[in-house]
Amino acid sequence: MNYSKYNFKVLVVGDGGVGKTSLTVRFTTGSFREDYLSTLGVNFYSKTVDVDGTLIKLTIWDTGGQERFKPLLPNYFKGGQGSLVVFDVTNPETFRSVEDWVEQVRRYCGDIPIILVGNKIDLLSERKVKHEEGVHLAEKLGAPYFESSAKTNEKVYDVFVFLASLIFKYSVKKGSELRSW
Repeated sequence: MNYSKYNFKVLVVGDGGVGKTSLTVRFTTGSFREDYLSTLGVNFYSKTVDVDGTLIKLTIWDTGGQERFKPLLPNYFKGGQGSLVVFDVTNPETFRSVEDWVEQVRRYCGDIPIILVGNKIDLLSERKVKHEEGVHLAEKLGAPYFESSAKTNEKVYDVFVFLASLIFKYSVKKGSELRSW
C-alpha cells in the first residue's frame, strides 16, 4: 500500500501533576508508571499513527507545567501544529488554569487545533470537576473535549489520533505545506 507520510509537532500542556507525561508515555510506549519526576522544561516523544490511510508521525513535546518554565514557553511552542491542554479531574485548580493554557498556545502558535483533556477519570471517588463542566468549557473555547485515564488507558489513543486527524484536516484546509518524512 502506498501511504502518504507527514510529521506534526504536538504540544502537551497543562499544570504540573495533571498527567501529561503519563498520557504521552502511555500513548507512545503503552506503559504506565505511578511515579514520574516533574518534567524539567520539555521531554520529546514520537509515534506514528495511521489516519485514514495517511501515516502521521506525531512529535510530541511534553512540557513542564510548573510556573518556573512559563518563560520558556515561546521557545517550546514555536512551530506547534496541535495541542492537548490537560487538566486533572480531581484537582479544580488545574481546571481553572485551562483557559490560560489555551491562551498561551494560541498566543505562540496561532489558531491551531486544540483538544481539552480531563485526565485521571479512574479516580472516580476523588473526582471534583464534573464532566459537564469540561464539556461547557470546551464549547466556550471552541475545542473538542475528551476524558481519559493514562492508568487504565481509557481514551488515550483516541485523543492523540483525533488530534492528528484535526491537524491534518486543518493543514489541508489552510493550504499549509505539510512536512513529509
